[in-house]
Amino acid sequence: MRNALHLDETADVQYRADMAMPQHRARYLDIAEDLATRLADLGPAGRLPTETELAQQLGVNRLTARAAVQELERRFLVRRHRGRGTFVTTRVDYVVSAENPPSWHETVRLAGATPREETEHVERRRRPTVALRRNLNLDPGDEIITMWRLRYVNDELAGCSDVVLNAAVVPGLEEKLEPSASIYRYLRDHYRLEPYRGWSEVSLEPSPPEVADRLHLTGQPLLFRHRSRVDSAAAGRPVEYVTAWLRPEVVRVRVCYGSASPPNAANPSTDSDTPVREG
Repeated sequence: MRNALHLDETADVQYRADMAMPQHRARYLDIAEDLATRLADLGPAGRLPTETELAQQLGVNRLTARAAVQELERRFLVRRHRGRGTFVTTRVDYVVSAENPPSWHETVRLAGATPREETEHVERRRRPTVALRRNLNLDPGDEIITMWRLRYVNDELAGCSDVVLNAAVVPGLEEKLEPSASIYRYLRDHYRLEPYRGWSEVSLEPSPPEVADRLHLTGQPLLFRHRSRVDSAAAGRPVEYVTAWLRPEVVRVRVCYGSASPPNAANPSTDSDTPVREG
C-alpha cells in the first residue's frame, strides 16, 4: 500500500507540474514545425511576416507567435535583423576534412558560395607565447607574423580569425599578401610549401567579448570555434596556426573523416583482416 500511495503522490505532483506549464508550449512547437516546412516557399533570405501578422494568420496570441519564431532562431533557420524583420537563413556547409584544403576561400567555394577575407591587422614580432612555440615548433627567439582577419560568405560577415605564421618559413609575407587574398594560395603557389591540415579542433563556445565586438554581435552568443594547424610537406614542419570564430547561423561546420561505408561494403568478399586506408 505504501508503494501505491507513493505512486499516487508522484502522479499528483506531475499533474500539478504539467498544469503549471505554459499552455501555449505545445502549440508554439507545432507552429514552429509548420513554419519550418514552409520556409522553402519564401526562398533564400525571404522575409517572414511580423509576429502580429503571424498571430492573426494563425489565430493565436502574439506571445505564441513570438515563441514559435524564437524556436526557429534556436534551430538557425531564421535570423532577426533589428529594424528590418526576420529572414530565412542561407547557411553554407563549411566542411573540415582530410580531402578539403585547409583554406577558408577554397572550402567556401567548394560549398558553392563566394568567400572573402579582410585583414584588420598584421604585424611581425618576436617572443611567441609558450603555446605558440609548442604548436608551431618554435624557439623562444623566433619571429612570428600575426594577422587578424574578417571572414565573409556572399558578402555577409560570417566570422573572424587570428592567424599566426612562422616568419622564417614565409619571409616577407606581410608585405606580399594583399588584404583580401587567400593565405593558403600564397603558401601553396608563392612559397611552394605544399600545405596540408596537420591538426584541427571544432567546438561550440560562448563568444569572447572582443570577438563579439569584431562581429557586431550582442552579448556573447554561441559560435563555432575552429582551431587548426597547417603543416608544410615541403618544409617538414608546422607553418600556420589559426583560431577562427564562425557564426552558426551563417555556416554549418561539418567535420568529415574516413569513409562513409564500412570497409567491406563495396566488396563483401574482401578479407576482413585487410587494412583499409582512410580517405
